[in-house]
Amino acid sequence: MKKVEMFANELNLMLEQSYGVDKVGFVPDIEEKSRTLYKSKRYLNVFKGVGLCYSNDKLYLVCFNVLGDDKLALQYFETTVKGKGMGSNIMEMIISTAEKNGVTISLDAIPVNDGKFTRPNLNRQEQLVWDAATDRLIKFYERFGFKSFHRKQPFRMKYLAS
Repeated sequence: MKKVEMFANELNLMLEQSYGVDKVGFVPDIEEKSRTLYKSKRYLNVFKGVGLCYSNDKLYLVCFNVLGDDKLALQYFETTVKGKGMGSNIMEMIISTAEKNGVTISLDAIPVNDGKFTRPNLNRQEQLVWDAATDRLIKFYERFGFKSFHRKQPFRMKYLAS
């Protein structure tokens, strides 16, 4: 886990200098599930293992799943300050740190479910809203070099360190 540890330490310094860090660290035994509906199909992703999280309780939360020595999955990323560039700035930090340390990052571009879409069956309008939110998130990550790696599930994306 040496590359991931170097990534973790460097990202911690960058976040601390820019936004402060209230909580940081590796979480040994986590179980994460993410679900989404995209183009009227259900998808489930399950992870069990080691997590890596950073947060400033008032500003942001970033959580990764550790997949190996040089592989992370961005599990959760949210900022509370919308439209001010904080999310883009943090993503640039993540990408530059991953490149410097030779770490590959994958993610599922799934919008945060704020309770609107917890029902098992969405009506047509709700599904269109959810798909549009997913498509916006895909475009956000594409700006940083993430590429879809699954033709039928374009929200599954990877950034390969150069």
